[in-house]
Amino acid sequence: KIVHITVAHHEEDTRVFWKECRGLAQRGHDVSLVVPTEHGSRDKHGVRVIALPTRARRVARFIRGARDAARATRFLEADVIH
Repeated sequence: KIVHITVAHHEEDTRVFWKECRGLAQRGHDVSLVVPTEHGSRDKHGVRVIALPTRARRVARFIRGARDAARATRFLEADVIH
């Protein structure tokens, strides 16, 4: 199980979502993406998207975003965290 965490990118980021996460899911891996989004948690193209709150200010994204991401991934039981 692979969990990709980002607080600096949006969920449609070409490199993070389309190339890394979706590419791994297409190869049969169980992939979750923890990302700030207003669209809520859901399954998207074989990737489980776990929504974090969006933050307008950069400092808040990094400080509070890291805390939010840690809380969101606590029970995912990942083999690999990226």
